[in-house]
Amino acid sequence: MVVVNKERLNDYRKLCKEIDFMIERSERLAQKLNGPSGMSISGMPKTHNKNDRISMILSKKVEIDNITSKLRKKEQKERKVIERVFSQLDPKLSFIMNIRYIDGFGWDEINSILFRNKEDFDIEEKTKYMNCLLYTSDAADD
Repeated sequence: MVVVNKERLNDYRKLCKEIDFMIERSERLAQKLNGPSGMSISGMPKTHNKNDRISMILSKKVEIDNITSKLRKKEQKERKVIERVFSQLDPKLSFIMNIRYIDGFGWDEINSILFRNKEDFDIEEKTKYMNCLLYTSDAADD
């Protein structure tokens, strides 16, 4: 049996964030490749070749893209395992766990989704409900 505990779920979320950062880094390097280089008005001779700069940036981008590809494969594999475990839960709990850990929503957003139709539902009751769900999901992990 596969164990999906809170630590594993948080590790999955960190992996997703790492992939997002790597993609952002790759996109920034691509912009750098396409953008014009700054002019030097110092009057001093330049000792570096522009092609060296471009090849260095291109090399970094290719390396980052390769790492990102490996991380994406790891993320897809882990997501399938987590989704399989979540599918065995009660439908409402499964929905909550999916939007929290797979989709990356925060608890405030989840509360808005769950309780948007309950105008008189106060914060204290939401907190009690969410704590109950957390304890229930922790017990299900063990």
